[in-house]
Amino acid sequence: MMLTDEEDAVMGRLLAETKHEFPGWSFTHATAGWTATKGDQQHRADSLAALRTVLRGFTEGWHIWRSDHGRWWATRDRPFDAQAARDGAARTVDGDTEVEVRRAISEQESIAASQI
Repeated sequence: MMLTDEEDAVMGRLLAETKHEFPGWSFTHATAGWTATKGDQQHRADSLAALRTVLRGFTEGWHIWRSDHGRWWATRDRPFDAQAARDGAARTVDGDTEVEVRRAISEQESIAASQI
């Protein structure tokens, strides 16, 4: 199925937003749907929206909340190992939006994963 120019532009914008929200992940599209890959991890879904929902679920081990002043915060349930902490992985992060705080979580997990 061919996309119109307008649909193609919208899909491009959504893909750019997805890449911004989930740094370090690569995204591919095929007839069967979308695939997200990061290192050994790979997740598939029928649509990009569904794939984003799957990836957002990977904040397990983090407690996310919104402060009384509207800022988003997250704290990791367990500390990172000593090497990841020395390399800059932060246990508590914040952002102006939920997307920003989830992106910050992903960045911290990427720092920690680079130690493996």
